[in-house]
Amino acid sequence: MSNMALAAAREARENPKQVHLKVYKLVEDAHLPVFARDGDACADLYSIEDAWIWPNEVKMIHTGLVFIIPRGHEVQVRSRSSIPLKTGLIIANGIGTIDEHYNDEVMVLFANISGKKQKIEKDSRIAQIAVRPVPRVIVEEADLEQYQSAREESRGGGLGSTGDKEVKQK
Repeated sequence: MSNMALAAAREARENPKQVHLKVYKLVEDAHLPVFARDGDACADLYSIEDAWIWPNEVKMIHTGLVFIIPRGHEVQVRSRSSIPLKTGLIIANGIGTIDEHYNDEVMVLFANISGKKQKIEKDSRIAQIAVRPVPRVIVEEADLEQYQSAREESRGGGLGSTGDKEVKQK
């Protein structure tokens, strides 16, 4: 890596672009999202309620927060890495996307795949959020020539199409 590239990378780390996420508390005891450490990619979200989630149940958990999302951004609601392993609770929709125009309470949709009822406690960290830029996409219909050209350049296939080399287990 050149000295100029190293300097640019260092400048980006030391002076990252700041994005302001305004958060309105619907209830006084709701917790604002918290970054555990400077430089973390995601901030923790907290529950404002005690809730039981039964096996195979999908349930919304309240945060008591409304996000005022900056134009051109989204908020992604993601699982905390330890929760599925410890409890069998997963975020039912994988990554939840909150668009900039959504202006209601943020809730986390959990599914219990554990086979046992699981409790979420009030004030516990239940998920994490990442604020990400979203480019404005213009959808255009392709003609036959563009389609054929793209097919010729493509690697083809689908799931597992980058190769059939099996992963060896030890």
